[in-house]
Amino acid sequence: MPILLIIIALAGLVWGLVLLRKTGLIGGCLVVMLVGSCFGYAYYHADISGFSVTADRVLLLLLTVAYLVLRWQGKTVRRPLNAQDVTLLLLLATLIFSTFSNSWQPSIVAALIVFNLMAMALYWLARGAVLTENAVLGLFAALAGFGLYLAVTAILEQQQLLTLVYPRYIATSTFTEFLGRGRGPLLNPATNGLFLCAGWFCLLMFWPRTNRTGKLLLIILSVVFLGGIVCTLTRCVWAAVLVGLMILLLPNLPRRWAAWFAVSVILFGGVVVAAKWNDLQAFKRDKEVTVEEMSKSAGLRPIFAVIAWHMFLDRPILGCGYGQYPVESVYYLSDRSTKLQLEKARIYVQHNVVLSLLTETGMVGSGLFVLLALLWFQSGWSTWSHGQGPLVYRQLGLLMVAVLSVYLVIGMFQDLTIAWMANQLIFFLAGVSRCLRGHSFPLPAPVPDGRVVAQSIAPRITPPPRISLPDGAS
Repeated sequence: MPILLIIIALAGLVWGLVLLRKTGLIGGCLVVMLVGSCFGYAYYHADISGFSVTADRVLLLLLTVAYLVLRWQGKTVRRPLNAQDVTLLLLLATLIFSTFSNSWQPSIVAALIVFNLMAMALYWLARGAVLTENAVLGLFAALAGFGLYLAVTAILEQQQLLTLVYPRYIATSTFTEFLGRGRGPLLNPATNGLFLCAGWFCLLMFWPRTNRTGKLLLIILSVVFLGGIVCTLTRCVWAAVLVGLMILLLPNLPRRWAAWFAVSVILFGGVVVAAKWNDLQAFKRDKEVTVEEMSKSAGLRPIFAVIAWHMFLDRPILGCGYGQYPVESVYYLSDRSTKLQLEKARIYVQHNVVLSLLTETGMVGSGLFVLLALLWFQSGWSTWSHGQGPLVYRQLGLLMVAVLSVYLVIGMFQDLTIAWMANQLIFFLAGVSRCLRGHSFPLPAPVPDGRVVAQSIAPRITPPPRISLPDGAS
């Protein structure tokens, strides 16, 4: 068996080098993510000195080595640090300090590496990539194809057609949480929903590039994506996809229609939520969880908020330490100053991204995370609305805004900081989008008759206003 693994590793290294030469760092990062999603820890792992070695982690290490070699050879783009990079480095330093300045355990260090350092490594690798239109279109196609696979798998799972599901561990894994929902190879319906949304949004980026037949195919595939998202049976995913679709559609609608569309969607969503509130709070989703238990889970959110608030008041600056929430939160469960039964939250982690960081890293860590998200928002929206490059680059900026919105909406109800593939996706997209800041676009080439082949990216010069002269003036 070890000899077979060595042979497979050597073959993978050779093909990986070929793929890296053809697709660059962006393709390499995509391979790491997709392998980690389908053939990661749950598929196979080997424990070495308390750390689990998986295929995606080995690939990321090899990709990092390849990046260093390419950088030494001058084949990567050396971009100066900007506000996003500095904020990310400060957040990384805060997480490391928060980990080792408290009573850390090897499992907490492993969580720091898997949940955060790997995602930030993907950001930095993608940040150094040579950005081309074909690379971005390939990114759209890869995520759309992977999302289509996830959508079909989610439908098969929810319909209990488990013999058609691959990899097999999705159906046979001893990890039974969320069983009966579209959890996919990620074994988590919330993370699965994030990838589904990202894949669907990437698919829609091909809309202006297709004819009528292509648009019909995109509509059919969109129905499949919608079915997969519904089959996650996760309320925050449903809300997040609506927010993401609004962000994609509103900038592309005529201004006179955009406001009416937004108001109509908000009113319709409010009516549906009000009419179906009890059904949304309590409906059977997980195979081994009753309706009563699902109803109780919806009432845990206020409890999590109260616990986080009390923990924040005691340690507002640096928090209780990264990975220390399960240990420290138990001291707040006996508080009788509130009518809420805080004891119900004993076996749970925080269910909110910001509150999780606030309790463990205080205002410093949570503030840096919020600032980083705002910088990503500003960068993506600026690229879309004020960009002067080709359409595909502007679409990348809009995609970043939409996927980040989905991440944050889901993160209001799930702690995605401990969902490593969710972090890898958002940091990778942020790294690719970072390539657009300060990117110099080639001028379009003229043709013999004076027309321009590509979309003009030169600044538009507004002609001076015409002045009407008095009669007889010259």
